Amino acid sequence: GDGRVVVEAARMFGLRGKGVDIDPARILQSRERAAKAGVATRTLFLNESFFDTDITDATVVFAFLNNTLNKQLRPRFLRLLKPGTRVIMHTHDMGDWQPDISENVKCECIHNGKLECYRKARFFVVPANATGTWRWNEGSAATMKVRQKFQKVSAEVSYGAGAIVASGARLRGEEISFEVRKTAGGKQSIVSYSGTVKDGVITGTMVEKGGASSQAREWKATREPSTWAPIDL
Repeated sequence: GDGRVVVEAARMFGLRGKGVDIDPARILQSRERAAKAGVATRTLFLNESFFDTDITDATVVFAFLNNTLNKQLRPRFLRLLKPGTRVIMHTHDMGDWQPDISENVKCECIHNGKLECYRKARFFVVPANATGTWRWNEGSAATMKVRQKFQKVSAEVSYGAGAIVASGARLRGEEISFEVRKTAGGKQSIVSYSGTVKDGVITGTMVEKGGASSQAREWKATREPSTWAPIDL
């Protein structure tokens, strides 16, 4: 585009940003805009394709493309962007990857003869891959099987007997949380788990309510490497 998003981010918030476009005229326009705004040293504009440019260091990605290109970029975002990276799509969606937040925003554009209109903005948080079979020990061996499609997760936990479906399973970036209702010695309790998913390990805390202790304890689960699965199928 014309660089306005990158320039305004640098001007208003002191951020550093990079813009790419396959049209060289747009790149010249963007550089001129940055120079006029006094943010040329904090911005970089490259005549490149979104499919080729380096996005690995990005913490926020903004794109105004179309539904087809967005869907084609989706695997690249999930593979190269760090979990927790925010992706904002103007107007168009990313197929069956549902946004974490979706809002109508006011734009300055010509629509039905009026200098204003409303467009849909979609906000995504890149999820960690939490799929597979996880094991840990909390006095006895525990096993958890996680299924995931994009940021939506479901889990079943076993403490040696039958599997228990976890409730409230949630994944945002690297942060995962869920609850398990378990019965031991004739007593029922609710165990709340929360942790960070990274490099095949979840580290965090667990709290058992209604059990012997309600104090938070350290929780560390390790994934069986062969059980990892893609999250965009």
